Amino acid sequence: MRIGIFSSFIEQDAFTLVNAICSSVINGEIPNSRATFIFSNRERGESPVTDGILDEVASLGVPNVLAFSYKEFLPEEKKLARKKEREEDDSSSIIAWRNKYGEEVMRRLPQTDIDLLLGDMTIWGENMCEGRTAINLHPALPGGPQGGWYNVVWDLIENNANETGVMMHFVTPVLDQGHPVAFCRFSIRGSRFDHLWEQLPENKGELRELIQEGRSQKEKATNPLFRAIREEGFIREIPLVIQTTKAFAQGAVRVEGGLVIDRNGQVLKEGHDLTGPIDEIIKPKTEGNLPQKGMK
Repeated sequence: MRIGIFSSFIEQDAFTLVNAICSSVINGEIPNSRATFIFSNRERGESPVTDGILDEVASLGVPNVLAFSYKEFLPEEKKLARKKEREEDDSSSIIAWRNKYGEEVMRRLPQTDIDLLLGDMTIWGENMCEGRTAINLHPALPGGPQGGWYNVVWDLIENNANETGVMMHFVTPVLDQGHPVAFCRFSIRGSRFDHLWEQLPENKGELRELIQEGRSQKEKATNPLFRAIREEGFIREIPLVIQTTKAFAQGAVRVEGGLVIDRNGQVLKEGHDLTGPIDEIIKPKTEGNLPQKGMK
């Protein structure tokens, strides 16, 4: 199975994901597969963090490492398209711009059996979505909050949620709206979380201010409940990406007509539930978060 990998490499966590996939291909955990390219939509010079990650990516042994800037591609045309979308509620120009960018990207890349978006912070054009089979990592359950992981966590807190999860879904031109491919779920209540929920302000106005401030801080927010939810989600991200890719490589799931089909020919409307296997994989880590006997 030929695998393509896409990332913006905005933060180091993205490299951790990419490195994990490449290692799992090399060691055979994802069988009969090879990573054919790693693509970044950021080029050198756009960010010191990205530059450092691209240096690390070069050591992974993937034959093609390519970068083509989303930010610098026809910038004036994109600026005017954004203005038209904002002021006239007309998205036709930005859709056309995305398709132009997608055409240039596809011209540079070999075909694959599946593409993995691991921290790719762009919205794909219709042509890329139609021309490639791509799945994206998203830090929520099917039907759950949308957007970046920090907004997802604050949405969960704001809505007093009981559970959340991580999923892989098909990439579409509409952000986070693709059909679920695979997922795992976990509770955000119980021994690790209840006392953190209790620390939140009871006053609705104060709670609203805390959430607004947290959203403005993005990934740097330090609220203990926010950090705990993020940690539980993050430790599941790498296992979910690996197990989803492995399921495709082994034929446990396949894609037909934009739907996810299991090996028995059944349509998986909510995607492939990997909660059980992933709980087993991360069990040593999560047990380490629980209070030990005799400790308060």
